[in-house]
Amino acid sequence: MSDSGDPVQAELAKGQVGGAVADFNADGVLDLLGVADGGQVAVLFGRSPQRRLLALTLAVPERSNGPITATAATDRPMGAVHLAPGRPVTIACAEEGPVHLTWRDAAGQPQSRTFEVLGTTRGVLAAGSAPTR
Repeated sequence: MSDSGDPVQAELAKGQVGGAVADFNADGVLDLLGVADGGQVAVLFGRSPQRRLLALTLAVPERSNGPITATAATDRPMGAVHLAPGRPVTIACAEEGPVHLTWRDAAGQPQSRTFEVLGTTRGVLAAGSAPTR
């Protein structure tokens, strides 16, 4: 962390007691949240040389039987996302192409869906027995 003159960042430079890495501003780039010893919090937003945002934003309808946890993968695992009804989640993608999602519906039956990510792509997963669009 560089000293930008920000007092919170100066405290974080001395050492952090907590932190998280996530895409806090939904731009498809990971950001860093740090918590200093005194409780101050700072978010350092990541930057990407990539000019085109590649991301998949997923949602579960507000009146569904969610939440659900879906696993995302391209040709390699991307991780899992927790989807609560009415609360979209954005997954950053490294390149264009298919993103495969798997999850279990409200009855415990396996479900899957593939989205073709060609920029900023949106999709809806149903927590019921079949996905919707």
